[in-house]
Amino acid sequence: MWCWFEIDPQTGEQRRQVERPAPGPGRTLYLQNGAFDAFFDIAWAFRSFLAPHPRPPFEDLVAFVVDGTIPTSMMPLVGADLAQHRKAIQDFWAGWDQGEEGYPTLVGRPMLRDEKYWLVEDWLRCLAVGREQFYAGKTLYHEEWLVDWRAWDGKRKRWTKGRQGRLRIFTDGTADAWCPGLGLLGFDTEQAARDELGAAGYGEWEEIKTWFTKLGDDHDAVTDPPAPPVAQADDPRQPFRYQKE
Repeated sequence: MWCWFEIDPQTGEQRRQVERPAPGPGRTLYLQNGAFDAFFDIAWAFRSFLAPHPRPPFEDLVAFVVDGTIPTSMMPLVGADLAQHRKAIQDFWAGWDQGEEGYPTLVGRPMLRDEKYWLVEDWLRCLAVGREQFYAGKTLYHEEWLVDWRAWDGKRKRWTKGRQGRLRIFTDGTADAWCPGLGLLGFDTEQAARDELGAAGYGEWEEIKTWFTKLGDDHDAVTDPPAPPVAQADDPRQPFRYQKE
């Protein structure tokens, strides 16, 4: 069941939960608890669209997503695809001013700009971190390659090539993760990067080899995996996504 939160206009923090917004002339801010879930598919599509490109600054992303304008930094992206994302976002905002659960019906006014801003503020700060911003000033501390356990064919005793993931840790404590299909992801911590690779099926080779042995494979028959796909992981053309914790 949906509920609403009264939002602090200065910080965007939830002040208190209410069953329904209180109508009136005041500027009390409200957000529905499922609002960003409703926005998720639109957000994911726009994030994927931006992933291969230099990232606009936070303020410009706010201008595009919240205000519907196209700032100078996004002019190189102008085209049918950007127009489609812009329309989807603006249609989403317009939907909150319609129907029985819309702001005009419940609060007696349209959804305010501040409400839109606080709904997407944290996501936009994450979206504003692109490859250039994330890697600026970083020095590599440690690198390791992990193995996709699904790439081992126990019957044919061979590996599927290219099914390895890379973990890199930097001296400032941040890390990145890469694997086929997932692409390149930046993280605030090593553990977050490891968890992402683990969830995708990648683990340390010796641990996976021991696991295969316990399942009945001959320890000596489980050969070492092929050379990792370094060139593929280092391809600067692949999309980058920052994963904020």
